[in-house]
Amino acid sequence: MMRWLLIAAIVFIAWRLLTGRPLFPRHDDPASPGANDRPSDPQPSDKGAEAMVRCKHCGTHVPARKAILEGDDWYCCPEHRDDACR
Repeated sequence: MMRWLLIAAIVFIAWRLLTGRPLFPRHDDPASPGANDRPSDPQPSDKGAEAMVRCKHCGTHVPARKAILEGDDWYCCPEHRDDACR
Protein backbone atom coordinates (compact mmCIF):
# COMPACT_ATOMS: atom_id res chain seq x y z
CA MET A 1 0.00 0.00 0.00
CA MET A 2 2.80 2.43 0.93
CA ARG A 3 4.57 1.67 -2.32
CA TRP A 4 1.51 2.70 -4.40
CA LEU A 5 1.10 5.88 -2.39
CA LEU A 6 4.76 6.78 -2.97
CA ILE A 7 4.46 6.06 -6.71
CA ALA A 8 1.31 8.22 -6.94
CA ALA A 9 3.08 11.08 -5.13
CA ILE A 10 6.08 10.89 -7.47
CA VAL A 11 3.83 10.83 -10.55
CA PHE A 12 1.87 13.83 -9.23
CA ILE A 13 5.02 15.86 -8.52
CA ALA A 14 6.51 14.98 -11.92
CA TRP A 15 3.27 15.97 -13.68
CA ARG A 16 3.12 19.32 -11.85
CA LEU A 17 6.77 20.06 -12.67
CA LEU A 18 6.44 19.05 -16.34
CA THR A 19 3.31 21.16 -16.90
CA GLY A 20 4.96 24.22 -15.36
CA ARG A 21 2.50 24.52 -12.49
CA PRO A 22 3.81 25.19 -9.00
CA LEU A 23 3.42 22.39 -6.48
CA PHE A 24 1.76 24.69 -3.96
CA PRO A 25 0.25 27.73 -5.73
CA ARG A 26 0.00 30.93 -3.72
CA HIS A 27 -3.29 32.74 -4.12
CA ASP A 28 -1.77 36.15 -3.39
CA ASP A 29 0.86 35.77 -6.11
CA PRO A 30 -0.37 37.48 -9.32
CA ALA A 31 1.90 35.25 -11.42
CA SER A 32 0.27 32.04 -10.24
CA PRO A 33 -2.44 30.54 -12.47
CA GLY A 34 -5.92 31.36 -11.23
CA ALA A 35 -4.85 34.31 -9.12
CA ASN A 36 -6.82 36.79 -11.20
CA ASP A 37 -9.84 34.64 -12.07
CA ARG A 38 -12.19 37.08 -10.32
CA PRO A 39 -11.26 40.69 -10.93
CA SER A 40 -12.24 43.11 -8.19
CA ASP A 41 -13.68 45.55 -10.73
CA PRO A 42 -15.85 43.63 -13.22
CA GLN A 43 -15.29 44.74 -16.78
CA PRO A 44 -17.51 43.87 -19.73
CA SER A 45 -15.73 41.36 -21.91
CA ASP A 46 -15.41 41.40 -25.66
CA LYS A 47 -17.35 38.13 -25.79
CA GLY A 48 -20.71 39.85 -26.18
CA ALA A 49 -21.69 40.92 -22.69
CA GLU A 50 -25.19 42.32 -22.62
CA ALA A 51 -27.25 44.46 -20.31
CA MET A 52 -29.33 42.71 -17.65
CA VAL A 53 -32.58 44.06 -16.23
CA ARG A 54 -34.51 43.10 -13.10
CA CYS A 55 -38.07 41.79 -13.27
CA LYS A 56 -40.33 44.05 -11.21
CA HIS A 57 -42.51 41.10 -10.15
CA CYS A 58 -40.03 38.42 -9.02
CA GLY A 59 -36.65 40.19 -9.02
CA THR A 60 -35.01 37.80 -11.47
CA HIS A 61 -32.32 39.30 -13.67
CA VAL A 62 -32.78 38.57 -17.37
CA PRO A 63 -31.04 39.82 -20.53
CA ALA A 64 -32.62 43.06 -21.73
CA ARG A 65 -33.18 41.59 -25.20
CA LYS A 66 -35.39 38.83 -23.70
CA ALA A 67 -37.19 41.00 -21.14
CA ILE A 68 -40.60 42.60 -21.63
CA LEU A 69 -40.84 46.36 -21.17
CA GLU A 70 -44.17 47.73 -19.96
CA GLY A 71 -44.02 51.46 -19.33
CA ASP A 72 -40.89 51.98 -17.23
CA ASP A 73 -40.91 48.47 -15.76
CA TRP A 74 -39.18 45.31 -16.95
CA TYR A 75 -40.63 41.80 -16.64
CA CYS A 76 -39.11 38.38 -17.25
CA CYS A 77 -42.24 36.82 -18.79
CA PRO A 78 -45.71 37.75 -20.01
CA GLU A 79 -47.31 36.16 -16.92
CA HIS A 80 -45.46 38.49 -14.56
CA ARG A 81 -46.32 41.49 -16.72
CA ASP A 82 -49.99 40.49 -16.69
CA ASP A 83 -49.98 39.89 -12.90
CA ALA A 84 -48.51 43.34 -12.30
CA CYS A 85 -51.04 45.04 -14.58
CA ARG A 86 -54.03 43.58 -12.65
